[in-house]
Amino acid sequence: MKKSTRNTIILLALYVPALLLPIFLAFNQGSKASSIVPISQLELQYHLLIFNVIFPNILCPILIIVFPLIFVPLFMLIKNKIWYKYTNTYIEIPVQPINLKRFAKRFIYLFLLTMGLSATLLNTNLISADSFLSPAQANYWITQVGITDPLYITDIFTTIASIMLVFAVGLLAVGWALQDCGLMHYILPKKGEKKLYEIEPIYRKYQNIIKGYAGISAIIYFLTAILYYVLERPGDIANIITIITQSFLVIFLMVPGYLLYLQFIKSFYKDKMSKNKTELKIITEDEIKTS
Repeated sequence: MKKSTRNTIILLALYVPALLLPIFLAFNQGSKASSIVPISQLELQYHLLIFNVIFPNILCPILIIVFPLIFVPLFMLIKNKIWYKYTNTYIEIPVQPINLKRFAKRFIYLFLLTMGLSATLLNTNLISADSFLSPAQANYWITQVGITDPLYITDIFTTIASIMLVFAVGLLAVGWALQDCGLMHYILPKKGEKKLYEIEPIYRKYQNIIKGYAGISAIIYFLTAILYYVLERPGDIANIITIITQSFLVIFLMVPGYLLYLQFIKSFYKDKMSKNKTELKIITEDEIKTS
C-alpha cells in the first residue's frame, strides 16, 4: 500500500467519528429535542444537525477552495502596495502527497484559530452563548445539572466551534496555498551596496496577520472551558472528557475539504498563482557562504 493511500485512510478514519458523533448527539436529546433554540428558531435536534453536521461538512470543502481563489490575489495586491520594493517570484517545489506531519501542524493551528475566532465572536457581543440555549436545555443543564455558564454546556461550546471552523479553514487555506505554490519575494541591494537583503516565503507575511487570532486568547478560551469543570465541577469527569474530545473532533470535519484542497493544488492553484512570475533558483548553502 502506498504511503499516501495509507495516510488518506488514516485521515478518513479520524473523520468518521467526527462526523458520526454530532449526528448521534443531535438525535439523542430526549425531551429537549423539540425545544426551540433562539438564535436559529429551530428545534434543538435540527439546530444541532444543521450547525454541527451539515454546515461544516458542506462549507469547509467550498471555502477551502474558494477563499484562496478570492483572497490570494487580494492579499498579493495589498502586499505589493506595502512591500512595493520586493520582487515576487516562486520556487518550483513538487506537490507533496498527504503528509501526516504537515497535516498535524496545520490541524493544531486550525484548532487554535477556531478557538480564537470563537472567543473573538463572543467578545464582540454580537451574539452570546445564551442565544444558543433552548428553554429545555436551560431547564436541564442550568437548573438540574447546575452549570452556571451556558458557554460551557458541551452542545453549545462545540456548536460555536463548528460554525467558526468553516471560516478558520477558509482563512488558513489562503496561507496554505501561498506556501504550497512556493510563492516567494525578495529584496536585494544594488551592486556595490552593503545592505541587508531578504528572501522569504510570502505565506509568512499572511500568517503574521492572522496569527493573533490563534495565539494566547485561543489557548485561554479553551483552557477556561476545561478549568471551569476542574474548579467549579471537579467531580464532573464525563463533561471534562466530552468538551476536550468534541473540541478536537470538530476540527477533523475539515478532512474531506483538505483532501479536495490537495487535488486543487496539483491541478489548478500552482499554474494560476505562478503565472507571470519568474522561477527563483534554489540557492544552496555553499553558494551563500563567503570565502
